[in-house]
Amino acid sequence: MLRIIKTFILVSLFAIFINYTSYPQIQQVISKSYKLKYRHTEDFIPLIKALLSKKGSIQESKEMNMIIVKDFPANITQIDSLILKNDRSLKQVIVTVQIFLCSKVNNNPIPPEFSDIRKLTEGFYDFNTFEKIDRCLITSQENSTTSFVFAGEKYSLSFTLDYIEEDEKVVKFRNFILTEIDKDIMGRIERKIFETSSKIPDGTQTILSASKYKNTDKTIVVIVGVKIS
Repeated sequence: MLRIIKTFILVSLFAIFINYTSYPQIQQVISKSYKLKYRHTEDFIPLIKALLSKKGSIQESKEMNMIIVKDFPANITQIDSLILKNDRSLKQVIVTVQIFLCSKVNNNPIPPEFSDIRKLTEGFYDFNTFEKIDRCLITSQENSTTSFVFAGEKYSLSFTLDYIEEDEKVVKFRNFILTEIDKDIMGRIERKIFETSSKIPDGTQTILSASKYKNTDKTIVVIVGVKIS
C-alpha cells in the first residue's frame, strides 16, 4: 500500500513538473515590430486591436511609421498575415461619373447615344428622356479623399476610396456626396443631393443614386464606373 502511495505521489509530482515547464512556454507572450513601407500606422491600429487577445498590447510610433505588438504566437501569426496582405503600394483608380436628369415622356423615342444609360436604368426606372448634366473622368488613389466641382461649378462631388482587397477586386466608396451649388445675392448656397457608401466591382458601372430633382417630374441619376489601374 505504501509503495502505491509513493508511486502516486511521484507520478503527480512529475505531471506537475511537466505542466510547470511546458505550459508557460506554450502561452508565452512574444513581441514583434512592424515597420510599414506603404501604409500609415493609423490604418492598421483598429484592425490589429481586433485581433489581440486579452493579454495583447500595441504601441505606435508615427515618426518611424512602426507598430510594436505583444501577444501570443497564434495572434502574432494573424497580424503577420494582415500586414503582409495590406502593407502594399496604393492603387490608382479611374472613376467615371455621369450625371443625368431623367424623366418619362409619352411616345418619346430614345436617342442612340443614351442606349447604354437606358439599359442600366431599365428594370428599375421607366425613363425614356435623358438630359446629360456632365461626365467626369477622375484618377483617384486608394485610401484617399477626392473632391472637385463640375458642370460649370453648379455641382460638387467628394468621396473617399477605402482599401481595395486584392482577391475581391472591389472598389469601396465611403462618404460619396453630391452637392448642388447655387449663387445669389446672399452668396454661395450648397444643397446636398445625396450621401452614400457603396462597393463597385472593378471594370463595371452602376447607378449609385437616383433622386427626385427639386419640385419637378425629373430624377437626377448618378452613374459611377471604376477601373483599377
